[in-house]
Amino acid sequence: MPRGKAALTYMKWLEQYGPLTWAVASGKSYLIVNDYETMKELTEKRGNIYIDRETTALLGELIAAIVRKTLAFLNSLLNRPQDFLLENKKMTAELITEISHGMIRDDEDGGHELVQMNLDVAKITATTVEGYWVDYLPWSDEAHPPCIPFAQWKRDAIKWRKQYSFAGDYMFGAVKKQLLDTRGEEDDYILDEHSNSVDKAGAETTESLIRTFLLAMTLHPSIQAIAQSEIDVVVGPDRFPSLDDKGFDKLPYLEATLTESLRWHPPVSPIIAHLPIRNDKFQGYFIPKGTAVFGNAWQVSRDHRLYQNPTEFNPERFLRRNENGGSPTLDPSALSPWEFGFGFGLRICPGRDLGFQAAWTTAVFVLWAFDIRTKDGITMEDGYKATDEDRFVPRSEKVEQMVREAAMKASGV
Repeated sequence: MPRGKAALTYMKWLEQYGPLTWAVASGKSYLIVNDYETMKELTEKRGNIYIDRETTALLGELIAAIVRKTLAFLNSLLNRPQDFLLENKKMTAELITEISHGMIRDDEDGGHELVQMNLDVAKITATTVEGYWVDYLPWSDEAHPPCIPFAQWKRDAIKWRKQYSFAGDYMFGAVKKQLLDTRGEEDDYILDEHSNSVDKAGAETTESLIRTFLLAMTLHPSIQAIAQSEIDVVVGPDRFPSLDDKGFDKLPYLEATLTESLRWHPPVSPIIAHLPIRNDKFQGYFIPKGTAVFGNAWQVSRDHRLYQNPTEFNPERFLRRNENGGSPTLDPSALSPWEFGFGFGLRICPGRDLGFQAAWTTAVFVLWAFDIRTKDGITMEDGYKATDEDRFVPRSEKVEQMVREAAMKASGV
């Protein structure tokens, strides 16, 4: 089974074997689904079967926290535009940590930065979920003690288990103490479930979607200009954007642009499986209980039957032009990446509402405040890479002043 760029390997299997690919590695069964309708059938209509995965819960949207972190991000673009990728990761990590734990550091102790703890845990999670060779050789788990060669995975597991447990227990203890001090006794299980689920669900998908949007705006300045023109008409130069501006009825082109960002590069990858809790039959195929069923969101995003010229970044695919010359509206006939970009079925990413809201807020604020340019005018045809230095240029002196003052006020300085 592929560990790197699995989605691309699965697409090759689609060409060779069709939409359903059955694989067995060292006795473990895998089913790769490279078809949207099939994945929808298995994970939604038969969701009561393909449900065996960790359950999570999502806290509600906290718009004030999102705006506050977005303003800090804009301020960082003014001061350190070359660090936009790092600042984006920091912004989403702080947002999720603050929402789930009510703080980003333990002020009493002073020695533990909760955001860094979350980033460390996220790195461990990403590494382990991609898998080690032992995942495809289950018998070797017992056969190899940690001290022998080729058992680095076991030594990593011992070290990371301690780190993971300490971070979880410490952050849980911090938020529990805060709630006990302010609101009285709370249920430990609910606290733990809520805080951990938001941590795991929100940060990675949010950071990925924002990064894709910024890359798309850099590579396609004409699309950036259209979205900015729309924002200029609706929002204007004298106030910041707000949640009241959101929606296909208010800023349809921006909505379509962010939606296309989600389709162009889905933030979830086919590494989290759905496991049926009992045997099943589908289109003549027998699927045993416990089979790891992977839905390939990347293939859906590149399916020519669903999207014309799928490798092209084109927000227009989600819009319907008004015959009377008015503002465009949502085209309901286009498959929204909302249906697959955050996963499939009943175990769809629970952080998608929070992630999309945070991404929309960042997108509208950035385009309202900045022109995004590449270093020395490099274009995609010139071989632009995401590591090339982007230039975030304030659209006016007034905007720059508004951002600095608002960021300072939001930080309490």
